[in-house]
Amino acid sequence: MSRPQPNPAGWLWALGAATVVMAARWREIGLHGGEIPFLDPWLVEARQILLPWLEGRLTVADFFRSHHEHIPAWTRLLVWLEAVIFRHWDNQFQATLNAVLMGGFPGLCAAWLRRSLPLIPALVLTVFAVVLASLPHSWENIVWGFQSHMPLA
Repeated sequence: MSRPQPNPAGWLWALGAATVVMAARWREIGLHGGEIPFLDPWLVEARQILLPWLEGRLTVADFFRSHHEHIPAWTRLLVWLEAVIFRHWDNQFQATLNAVLMGGFPGLCAAWLRRSLPLIPALVLTVFAVVLASLPHSWENIVWGFQSHMPLA
C-alpha cells in the first residue's frame, strides 16, 4: 500500500482554520483583555514563580505546586520563560500565545480531516470545529494570560 502524497491544499486548509480561531480569540483579547494580571496570576505566577526566581530560590518543584484542583505547570513554565527571555511579565503576550496554541489544535484537526475524509465531510467537520473553537465561551480563559493550560486541555 502506498502512502498518500502530501497535499499543499490541506496545509492551506489547516492554516485557514487555525487563523480563523486565532483571529476570533485575538478579538476577544482586544475587547476584554487587560494589561494588568488579576486574581490567580498574582499568586500562581508572581508569588510562586517570578518572585522566587528573582530571589534565586526557584526550584523545579515550584512548577508543580497545586493550585486548588489543578497544577498549572505549563502556565508557570511559560511565564518563567517569558520573564527570562523578554525580561518582563506581560499578561497580553500570554493571552496572545494562548490564542495561537488554541488555534493550532483545530488547525491540526482540519489537516487530518482533509487528508482522511472526502471533501464535503471534511469541510463540515472543519467548520464545526472552527465555530466551536472561535466562540467566546469561558471568555475569561481567553483573556487571562494565566490560562495557558486551557488551550492544551
